[in-house]
Parts: sequence; structure tokens; C-alpha cells
Amino acid sequence: MERQFDITAEFDYDLRQLPAADRSLIVRSLDYWGGRIDASSGEVPTQILFQPSNISSLNDVEPSLYGMRIGERLRLILTVEHDPLFEQDVWTLIRAVPKAQFETAFQTAADLLYPQLQDASVKHG
Repeated sequence: MERQFDITAEFDYDLRQLPAADRSLIVRSLDYWGGRIDASSGEVPTQILFQPSNISSLNDVEPSLYGMRIGERLRLILTVEHDPLFEQDVWTLIRAVPKAQFETAFQTAADLLYPQLQDASVKHG
């Protein structure tokens, strides 16, 4: 399966702020897991990619936003989608953040990608 990695400006900025050892760990992790995850199957290994519960059940949308553990200290925020037209998996790397900042950064990304999450929290909150 072909795979393509797209990088946001925010991810690029985050990456530049990290030490070389952390950048290398991210590249190795993406290379390793990128070759083992087939987005077309619809199944994602939860030991490495995860979704907080508030995003896992959107009405008619199958969310493709995930967190990815990179060692003990880092988390990536990314989307993993299958493009059937080009028969490839597309990984969009959104942010690379310390574990302590993950929840806030993930929620910000989720709000931008899935505005219906904000609508639901306004109605129920």
C-alpha cells in the first residue's frame, strides 16, 4: 500500500522546536507504523493510535483524527485516511506536542476539523 505524508505548518514548527533525538524518534515511528497500518481496512491498532472518547462517535462521520504515542514524552496529532482513487493512505501530521499539552492541542484540532463537536457541547453543556 502506498502512503503519503502531508505536514501542516504547525507540525513543521513543532518539529523544529524539538531536539534532534526526538525528531529522529518521530521519523522512525512514522516509518515503522506507516508501513503497518492499512487505513483501507478501517481497523487501526489502538496500542499506537488512539482517539479520545469525545471524538469516537460523531453522528454520520467516521473521524480520522488520532493521537499517536511517541515514546513516553511526545504525542502526535494526525489524520489517517485512505484515498481509494489513488490507492494510498494519506497521513496528515497536524501537531507534535509534549504529553502534558496533548489534550488541549487535540481538542483544538478536533474543533477545527469537526465543528459539530462544538455544536454538541454547546447544546449539552
